[in-house]
Amino acid sequence: MSALIGKRVLILEDEYLLAMEAAETLEELGAVVVGPAHRVDAAKVLVLGGNIDVALLDMNINGEPSSPIAELLSACGVPYVYATGYGAAADVPKGVMIVDKPYTREEIETALTSVLFNS
Repeated sequence: MSALIGKRVLILEDEYLLAMEAAETLEELGAVVVGPAHRVDAAKVLVLGGNIDVALLDMNINGEPSSPIAELLSACGVPYVYATGYGAAADVPKGVMIVDKPYTREEIETALTSVLFNS
């Protein structure tokens, strides 16, 4: 049984297929998917709408950094995980969890559960 059951998870991902795959995985784990958002401005509307428990953020959304959404989530007390293909070269604030693309179901579940219950 997944710890993500019933948790509302925002997905911010500009690659449609990756977003749909992440959404499907999270739904299989029992999470409620918010979005997926494919643009930073769309994600901002979803965050301001409230009721998000945790988020999975691509670092680069159509050439635009997702850091404003990360900052907004932090201000709202919502934990998040970055998903990136940049690996260790990713420029993220200290202590922020990263999941390397392509990620597995287990990696995404572990990362989101970790930040959700240890933040």
